[in-house]
Amino acid sequence: MLSLRPGAVNFEEKWSGLKETILAVVQLQRVDMATWNDNYSDIYALCEAYPTSYSDKLYLETRSLLEKFLSDLHRGVCGVGQRPLLVEYCKHWKRFQQGAKYLDNLFNYFNRVSLNKYHCMEGVDYPVPGLPPSPLASHGPPDTQQATSPLEIRHKGQCKAAVC
Repeated sequence: MLSLRPGAVNFEEKWSGLKETILAVVQLQRVDMATWNDNYSDIYALCEAYPTSYSDKLYLETRSLLEKFLSDLHRGVCGVGQRPLLVEYCKHWKRFQQGAKYLDNLFNYFNRVSLNKYHCMEGVDYPVPGLPPSPLASHGPPDTQQATSPLEIRHKGQCKAAVC
């Protein structure tokens, strides 16, 4: 049974199960309801751990896991021939995009409570202690006054058209 009281938590124990679910979700694999609920509770427990919250560590580990997953996916997509490259890219992008929406639901508590200290404008990377800024962060805040589409707001001057 879930206790809403802050308490001691073993990060590695919670993370091992959570990591498997995160990878399953972004690949649109089936996750049973009991596992989903347990992982939702685990995220709450990690954020509310006492005496020290694991929310920063959860963010860093999740970010690292997703970066590795996307790097591996990139290598796989780039390994196909030139002709089906766009088809493969779109297939994987649509799958990841839908999985990211589900992942947002799983991390709902974290996003509402713990992510508040990382407020930023869309398209600018979160400044996280212990991690170097991403290449997007060097571009500064997007200029929303002159942009005409969300894609231009995020990547002003880098890309003018959507792929999918």
